Formats: sequence, structure tokens, C-alpha cells
Amino acid sequence: MSKVYFILMSVLSVTYCENESFHKLEQPSKKTKKLEVYNENVFTFNLFENFESAREVYRSDLKLIDHLFSVRSSLQDKYDHLSSNRVWTGSPEVPLSNLTFGDDEDFHGAVKGLVFLHDTYSFDLNQLAKGVILVKSYPKGRLKFSNGHPLGFEDFLILGKQAFALRLYDRAIEFMRMVLKLLPDQSGLSKAEVEAIHKMRRDLMTLNNQNLYKSGQIIHANFKILPYIVNDKLKRKKIQPDFVQEEHLIHLNGFGRFERDAHFRRVCNGQMLRKTPVEPQKCHFLHHHNPYLKLGPFKMEVASKDPLIMVFHDFLAKSELEFLIEYSRPRLSRGRFYNPYNEALQAGLNEGKKVTRIVQKSVQCWIGDLEYQAYHDNLHEFERDFNYTIHFPNLFRLTQRMELATGLNTTAKYATTEYQTTNYGLGGLCETHYDPHGYIEGVELPPHPKFKRYLKWGDMMATVMGWLEDVEAGGATGFADPGNEVLIWPRKGSVAFWFGLDRKGHRDKRLLHGGCPILKGSKWILNKWIHYYDQFDKVPCSLDPNDVVLPFEGIY
Repeated sequence: MSKVYFILMSVLSVTYCENESFHKLEQPSKKTKKLEVYNENVFTFNLFENFESAREVYRSDLKLIDHLFSVRSSLQDKYDHLSSNRVWTGSPEVPLSNLTFGDDEDFHGAVKGLVFLHDTYSFDLNQLAKGVILVKSYPKGRLKFSNGHPLGFEDFLILGKQAFALRLYDRAIEFMRMVLKLLPDQSGLSKAEVEAIHKMRRDLMTLNNQNLYKSGQIIHANFKILPYIVNDKLKRKKIQPDFVQEEHLIHLNGFGRFERDAHFRRVCNGQMLRKTPVEPQKCHFLHHHNPYLKLGPFKMEVASKDPLIMVFHDFLAKSELEFLIEYSRPRLSRGRFYNPYNEALQAGLNEGKKVTRIVQKSVQCWIGDLEYQAYHDNLHEFERDFNYTIHFPNLFRLTQRMELATGLNTTAKYATTEYQTTNYGLGGLCETHYDPHGYIEGVELPPHPKFKRYLKWGDMMATVMGWLEDVEAGGATGFADPGNEVLIWPRKGSVAFWFGLDRKGHRDKRLLHGGCPILKGSKWILNKWIHYYDQFDKVPCSLDPNDVVLPFEGIY
């Protein structure tokens, strides 16, 4: 297979973005259904296949990039050949001029994505060298599948350097163990290259051991180390200090950006700091004492009592699942900044003037089930117009169903956001965040005019999140507040629900959450956020600082 083709695959399937350029190729709006199928099956190649291909380019310092446009006809032939053999015959013409090729930044983005996947799921690197993904400690049981592309000496060296640059020293040590294991077979290395490898080995040993002796802490404000002392071969020393043997280690002492992200990745693999384990989930038939619902109650699972997180099973009908995906697919966008709800999510994690991105390796679509005639941002202007138009009757019925299940107002003018569908590709994740903005607590609203709506609508009080498809591996929703960790796994047709605010309108900090990286396949989710002020009669305000929303009553 041509290296050029795989460069393209690397750009389209792997990139773990640092900036707001979330993808190098937007989904065209006028594609046939067959072309959409082609995009899914061809452009979401295995991460490790893309990594190996990108590595080949890296070996020649990416000089091939300069000559890509001179081989346009060759690439077009490859494209036509693949499309005719893999998906269909008589494919519509795809202009090559619309394609954007990768560069050094894309390659390093792919490497970084693979490092973060390993940091989350802890691959068995000896198996990875054979082309096998083995996760021994996967929360849902041992996970093993083949990726078909073994990694070699140079791959592990690149990964080790990237982990070192990210200050994930524990992962850098693990990658460098593989480098040292494979080093004797590398006869083509210069003396300077071998010395550079051994210098990195010594640096890692010093960084890990000195910091562990100094603090006994694993996750620091800007770096992470192993929970034990290593020898000069980067293996665990046989004799360990007493505080290591007795497990008197500090896993987390602060909760800055680096610490929060590192802890979240641990949560995604089931490593939690809860003093008591999560109680076994309990399932109920929920009817809210409503005579109508007593005849056909909702299937409610209490995933966590503290914090309160519920899952409604068999909530989405098959026709709704199919409609949401089919409608969204050609309209997916990587744009982030023109919807007030998504801006609120972004602003919730701003650190000074630096914007912290929420979603990585994903695309999304907004769908309005109904539309009211006019909105007035002026707080002093009396609302007289409450007429609305239903754009999608099936989604409006879904909104009414949410109203019955949650006991909240979801159909009033200022009650909820539009529906948001999101598709996460391989390696895709959603960083930890709070859904509510927190302005009732005093967090300043951004100056954008659309944020004035929050003064009338209230903050995002509750979250409804549904799964439109099952996920092959990874993709859980992790709640990462230290000591209150919870993992919820995707299940097609089910809907998760939680309150992000307490009864006085302040954020419940225990509901810090994110989407865990996709290890295999992809993930489709549906979101709708419920605003605070229109719930005045459903969840009355309370001045008790500890008064949270209690579990639902009215259950079988």
C-alpha cells in the first residue's frame, strides 16, 4: 500500500488535536449515502495501522510531504481502486483538491493520541510489539484484540520521547523498557544515538526515584511517576522503601489541570480513590405516582446514589436512534463557537485567558425539536409571545417523554437546549468538565451577547445523555471527583440523567465528568441540557448549602 495513501489515513483517522483545528477534512454536505459508508469504513482505519504508516514517513523526516502534489494522479488511482474494491462500484467523483495532507504536527498528534490511550488503558507492551492489544485490567474484564501491526524499536522510542515530553514519566519508563529490550538488535545505530538512549534512561530513573523519595506522591501538579523505585534498567527494584511496601503513597494532592486529566484517565480504567466501593446498582420501575406511568413505568437504574446518577433503559426507540444518526451524519461539524450552550461548556473550563478545549476527535450536530417565535434578551421586557413551531414531531415526543421521566419541565420556552448529537472516532474523548457554567455562584459570564440568555433561562441544572449505538471498547462516561468516582458504560437506547446543580443553583462539584477515550470502534451520543429557572415549581429553591436533589420517589 502506498505510503502516500497512509499519510492521508493518518490525518483523517488519528489526529489528537492540540488546537481548534479538530479535523483536516470536513464532512461534505452533499454526499450520497454510499459515500458516507465509504468514509466510515475507509477513513476510520485502525490507530496503530496509521501510526505505523506515519512512522515510516517520520523516518525520512517527512520529506515526502514536499512531493505529495506531484503524485496526485497516483493517489487518485489508489483512491478509485479502493473505493471500487472495498465498498461499491461506480463511486461518485471525489475531487482530490478537497483533500488536505498531513504534516509533522499531524504525526505528533497521532503519537500523542497513542500515548494517552496507553496512559488510560495500560496496554501490555510486549503484546503490543506483536500487534496485539491486551488490557489486563480493563474494568469490564480482560480485553484482547489484534490490530495487525506490530510495533518495533523505533516506534517505542518515539512513544517514549513523546511521553517524556508530556511529563508522563511512568509511561515513558514503560516505553523505554521496550526500547532497551530491542536495542541489542539495532546494529545500524550510531554511537551518539545509543548514548542519547542511555541518557534518557538515566534521566528517567533519576526523575522517578528522586521525586518518589521526596514526596511519596504519584500524580504531581505537572508530572506523573511510577509508584515504586526503578533500577538502572528501568525495572522495579527488588528492595523498595518502607513507604512503598506499606503502600503509604499519595496518589493525588492537588487538582489542577494536569492532575485532573491524569486522574480522569485512571478513572476510565477503573482506578478510583473511593473509600467505599460504589454500591451495586439497583433497578426500579419509576412512575412518580403518576397513574399513567403506573401502567407503563420507566426502567430506571440507580448507577450511583452519591452523587445521584440514573440511567433509563430502553428509553430511545429504534426509529429515533436511526433518525438521529441519519439526520446528523451529513450535518456533523467540528465548529465549536457559535452555539451558546457549547460556549458555556467551553467557558466553564477557562483558565485565565487560555481556553481549555472540551471535545477532542469528535464531530457534532445541533437539532431543534421545536422553535418559539421570539426570544428577548432584555431582562425587563415582558414576554408575550409563546407560540412555537414543531420541526420534528418525533423529537418533540421524545422531549415530552423526558419530561415524564425526569419530572422536570422540558417543553417550556426557556426550559432546555436543543438536542446535540456527537460522534466520537477512534481515540476520541471529552475532557473533564462541569455542565453548568456556575454564574449563580459568581462565575463571570463571557461577554458574548448570547450569554445574556442565561440571566433569563438559568444555568444548566440537569443533563440528559443518551447512547445511539453500542461501543466496542472504551467510551465510558467517567465521573472524576476524587473519592466520588463513578463509571457509566454506553448502552444503545439507554439514557443517563443527573443534576449538575444543587437546589440553590450552585454547581455540584461531585459531577465533574468526561468521556473516556474510544479504544475500538466509535461512539454516538445524544445530549440535552435542562435549565434552572423553569424548574421553580419542580425543584423549589433551597437556601440550605447542603441541600441536594434527592432520589426520585414513586418506584416499584
